[in-house]
Amino acid sequence: MYAVNVYDPDGLKYEFTSLDDPISDWQPETDYETDTNTLMDGTELSDKESTKLYNDGVELNNSLKSAIDPSEKGTMILAVPTAEDVFPIEIERIAVMPHGIFDEVPAYNPLVSEYREWKAAQEAGQEWEAYDPDAEPTTEGE
Repeated sequence: MYAVNVYDPDGLKYEFTSLDDPISDWQPETDYETDTNTLMDGTELSDKESTKLYNDGVELNNSLKSAIDPSEKGTMILAVPTAEDVFPIEIERIAVMPHGIFDEVPAYNPLVSEYREWKAAQEAGQEWEAYDPDAEPTTEGE
């Protein structure tokens, strides 16, 4: 699984991805010319602190599942880079990207009974939400 995308009613996308990138971003950067180790915010670390933080990040990353095959059952922890108070309360659509960045598919997997209702509505020329099995079929544009 590459990512899960959540869309709000305004069409804004919130992309949940594996923790590989955030863990990598949090790791210290070493400048070998100046022999300094710094975090993203500019905080300098000693070699010992930098090595420990790096090793902790590698250990954490190795403990997480970063890929699940589309038909495999499993648990994968995903993250979204947004503040908690910004995430939408109403969700319009959820899509998954099971094979990579270019392959987005709907995440909703309807129950067989819902699929049968949807299919019957389609065959009767009705919207699924307004489906009435006893209603007369309608034609497009009515």
